Amino acid sequence: MDPQGWLADMLACITDYKITRIDDLLPWNWSNHAA
Repeated sequence: MDPQGWLADMLACITDYKITRIDDLLPWNWSNHAA
């Protein structure tokens, strides 16, 4: 996993995420949404 890629993607997506799905953005659950 690329930590910088995760952080950039997480920060870009966090405003659109529902609070009930916020755990999807944790590093171990993250999948690159741009891929």
